[in-house]
Parts: sequence; structure tokens; C-alpha cells
Amino acid sequence: MKTKSKKITKRILSIILCFTLIMAYIPLISVPVSAKTLSVPLGYTALNIEGELTNDGYSLATLTINQNGNYYVYGTRTCKDAKILVKGGVTANIILDDVNLSVRESVQQAGMIIESGADVTLLLAGENYIEGGICSAGISVPDGATLTITSFDGDSKTTGSLTAVAKGSYLSGYGGAGIGANGLTIYERTNGKRETVGNIIINGGTISARGGVDAAGIGGTGESTTGSVTINGGNVTANIYNPGDGISGAAAIGGGLGGCLESITITGGTVYAGQTNGAAAIGGGWYGQIDGSEANYGGITITGGNITAVGYSGNTAKGADAIGKGGVYNEEASTVSGSVVITGGNIFTENGITSPQNDKNENLRIKDIYVMGLDKDEEVTKILLSDGEEYGADDVFTIDKRIYVVIPENVEVESIVIGEVTYLFIGNDSFCAHNGNKT
Repeated sequence: MKTKSKKITKRILSIILCFTLIMAYIPLISVPVSAKTLSVPLGYTALNIEGELTNDGYSLATLTINQNGNYYVYGTRTCKDAKILVKGGVTANIILDDVNLSVRESVQQAGMIIESGADVTLLLAGENYIEGGICSAGISVPDGATLTITSFDGDSKTTGSLTAVAKGSYLSGYGGAGIGANGLTIYERTNGKRETVGNIIINGGTISARGGVDAAGIGGTGESTTGSVTINGGNVTANIYNPGDGISGAAAIGGGLGGCLESITITGGTVYAGQTNGAAAIGGGWYGQIDGSEANYGGITITGGNITAVGYSGNTAKGADAIGKGGVYNEEASTVSGSVVITGGNIFTENGITSPQNDKNENLRIKDIYVMGLDKDEEVTKILLSDGEEYGADDVFTIDKRIYVVIPENVEVESIVIGEVTYLFIGNDSFCAHNGNKT
């Protein structure tokens, strides 16, 4: 009897030991089904957008981050009643994993607010959607704030997506940017208030941003002139509010109506800046309604990447280019200032570039190159010019077997390297394989 009892006791102890060992390998934080992309990484605090919120006085449920740290944010709000707030002075790494939230149209609040003095890195996992209320940004990044966006899988990766949307505006007010400046009501605008933009850096992920009326997809709102946008990697699409209807005078990336950013830098990634109404696709906003203003488009630098800049439509945009300055009604009456410096990149546009120069102050022109023998679009590893200089090829891919380079007027492309194959000029702006098996 005692022997049988001892056997039972040993079995019970064995079961308990096995259970303990199994539990040791189960994460302490259990993630609901709605956060399906990741498990919570070690060292991150999990925050559920569905429940861990407080009221902010606007009848909005607010997820507030007020301490430095690493945060894992997940969940969906279906009631259009929530936002994320990162307080000034906070440095935070925030994983967004299938977050879906929006602010109802009647409330003037951004979907995500990064206060001045905050430094935030968003790591994208899954599909994320953030939408602001009226006259507000999708994600607000004011002067003094820094927002860096990348993929959870690392810089230059395109996994993980973020869609940031701003709504329209009240009558003659300004809408907010998809990512960047908040907007203004007509009362705020007529009383002299102006919104600002901080520093926006995109290193990876797939980002789509749409601005409100007179506000950029990524950048400023009406008459704002601060801030910077840097794109180093990822897949970035920026559009204005209802392009083609003549309502919004903003750039896709850059300034809102009558505004600009201090700087725009593109070193890599795939960038699409869409159709505008009199503004540049990348650069300054439309100046048609801003009397006596200087038409400034800031400093634009492109060293790599695949870039498509669509730009203005219609006939109200005298002097507008796809990259550079926005248009004005009376071109002669406006002072235009800014710069476009290009040393690399595959840059496609049908609407021109404002006075492009390289880092040697040489004037440039767009050259359309056709690469023969390609079965599909491929990554370019080197572009050598006839003056012995290399043209920047970081993140450059052929587009329909073509490369659009912006090079000095008296310089030609001498050779192109794709993989291990060198392509040489054969006439009519065409290049053919010199070695390898592509002919």
C-alpha cells in the first residue's frame, strides 16, 4: 500500500515539475488574438488600444505615454473615439502591431500626438491605420519633436505598414498633414496662428500618408515653414486631399498652401509623391492665394532611391515644378528661393525640376536611359558617368527597364552595373550587356 502511495506521489510531483518547466517558456504577457503579428518582445510594455485608455476632456479615449521606454501597442477602436499621446520630453520606441484608431470628424485632435520635445521611433508590424479629426494631422509632429518610422524587421525593409490620414477642414481653415503639422480652424487662421513641423525620418516600412485641405501628405499645413523630412528607406506614398478637384494647394511631400519645409532629403527607398493642384509634388506649396509672400521651397537633396513625382495639374500654377517650387498666379510678382541638389536616384517626373544642381554647383538635366535585355526590373549597383564620377545608385531599380538620371549637361552615362553584368552605351540612350548572358 505504501509502495503504491509513493508511486502516486512521484507521478504527481513529476506532473507538477513538467508543468513548471512548460510555464517557464510561456511569455509573462499574453497577447490577444487582435495582436496577431507578434509576441511581445522582451523588454517591451504591452498596451492595448482597446482598453488601457483615459478620457482627455474631448470625450476621446487616450493612450498616454509619459515615461521613457519601449512599448508594444496593439488593438482596434471601432468607435472613432481614441488617440495616442506621447508627452514632451519622452524618448520612446513604440511597436505598432495592427493598430486601428481614428478621431471622429467633429473633434480637432490628431490620431497620434507627439508633443514638442519628444523623440519617438515607430516600429511597424502588421497593418496600422491612424486618422485624425477635423483640422488635425493623422500623426502630429510639431517643431521640437522627432518621429522616426521603420519596419520592425529593420531599416530598409518594407514589412509592416502605416496609413496616416488627415480629414478636411472647416470652410476656410487649414487641414492637417497626414504626418506632420496640425491644421487650423478659420478662427485660428484669421487670428494669426500658424502651425509647425518637427523632424520626420523614414527608414523602413510601407507608409501611406494623405493630408487634409491645403496640407501635405507628409510635411506642413497652410503657411507653415518649419521642419524637415528625411527618407532613407522603405516604400513611401504621399498624396494631398482629393487631388484634381482644385481644393488643396499643398505639396504631396513638403509645404502646405503658401508654405514649405526647411529641408527634404531622400537617400533611398521607393517614393511616390502624387498629383497636386498648383503645388510641387516634392517641395513648396501653391502661392496663388498668399499675397506678397516669398515663394520658398526650402532645400531639397536627393542622393538615391526610386522616386516618382507627379506634381501639378491645371493651368493656375505658373512656374510650378514637380520637384522644387510651387506655382503662383503672377510669376513675376513673387520672389522664389530654395535649392534642389541631386547626386543620385532614379527620378521620374513629367513636370520638371526647379534649377537642379549637383554638389559641385553644376547645372543638371534629366536623362532617360533604356536598358536592353532585362526580363524584369532589377536593382542597379553602379552608374558610372563619362567624367569619371559615380552617380548615386543606392536603392535604385529600373522602372520598366528604364533609369531616369539627373546629370550635368555636358556629361553622359558611360556604364551601368546590374548584378554582375555591365551594360554599355550603344546609341539612342540605350545600353546593352557587355558581359554575362544578357543580350
